[in-house]
Amino acid sequence: MDYTKYGDSQSYSNYMNDYARLYQEIFTNRSYNKLMSPVYGLMPDNISESDTPPLNIQIKLFYIQIVGLEAQTQVLSTIYQIKMKWRDPRLAWNPEDYGGIKQIYLSESLLWLPDTNVGTATGASITRPDEIRALQVLNTGRVKWPTQYFTENICRMQVSKFPFDTQICTIPFLTWAYEAKFLNLTGSMSDIQIQNQGNGEWHLIDLTTIYTSYGQGEDGIAKMNYQLRLRRVPNFYVYVIAIPCFILTMLSALGIGLTSLVSMTVLLQMLAEAIPKTVAFPLLGIYVVLCVGITSLSCVLVVVFPLDNYHRKSNLDVQRSIEKQKSMDSRSLFKLYINEHIFTRHFTFHVIFQLINLIGFIIFLSFWN
Repeated sequence: MDYTKYGDSQSYSNYMNDYARLYQEIFTNRSYNKLMSPVYGLMPDNISESDTPPLNIQIKLFYIQIVGLEAQTQVLSTIYQIKMKWRDPRLAWNPEDYGGIKQIYLSESLLWLPDTNVGTATGASITRPDEIRALQVLNTGRVKWPTQYFTENICRMQVSKFPFDTQICTIPFLTWAYEAKFLNLTGSMSDIQIQNQGNGEWHLIDLTTIYTSYGQGEDGIAKMNYQLRLRRVPNFYVYVIAIPCFILTMLSALGIGLTSLVSMTVLLQMLAEAIPKTVAFPLLGIYVVLCVGITSLSCVLVVVFPLDNYHRKSNLDVQRSIEKQKSMDSRSLFKLYINEHIFTRHFTFHVIFQLINLIGFIIFLSFWN
């Protein structure tokens, strides 16, 4: 076919003709069948005894973005781009026989693809339709398959230090059809700026690759994990729950204390909606319960121990006290004020409770890295 008569260059015309011959060689002369796997099926149990290695699937992570980590369902949502590489010898050719062509691009529907699955995924989808995805094929038979996923993976959360918690989640890749002796998985990452890959609630602070296996013996399969370390951004919980609890606990009057208890029930409801129902009780929950306990106990003490007799004097006693104070100098008045207001049971209780409140708040904030 001469493409120069359509306005294209001679080099392009030669390239397309060589490309067509190569395509015919692979899919017609060689009878390439995508339903046939390039995996070597005669692998002995002892891999070292074979002169043919297992098929190696390389997975490289180019981009990842945290969409969210839902506490109630304990599901991590991510978008990431990977490129899988493997070698299919049925696709190899000599570039000198085809005008120096060293790589071609073929539709995904034409080639064999590994059945690599995302384990622990409650939902997974490829963000581009099949008909527009192309694979790069090199003359050595190496195939490169770029793909972008949106997945929702189960991530078991540890909330004992909530909201200053750090969670470790994994995105595992494995193949269910091939045992480890037939197919191996390896992983790598490009230079990803992880500090920009979190969202408003979580920071991605570490991203590593871990190799494990699933099952044992002849049924064992290779498993490759991308492990994500996420740190929660606690600002919302500190400013909206912890600080209001601290301020409400400082209020000591009976009426205000009862109102504070009502307010704290609202904060407890917000806390209950933000964390999963697990065995571990969160740090913020402990602090809020402590605030509720302090406020409740202070209200009980106000009722059990009413104000001192000084505050319940008759009008005549008050008049006599005022006349006595007029005849005293300022130093004596100050001592009298100290004795009647500071060295009282209620003031002692107030100081003790506020110290407990302050110490609890400081301990709570000490977990904020």
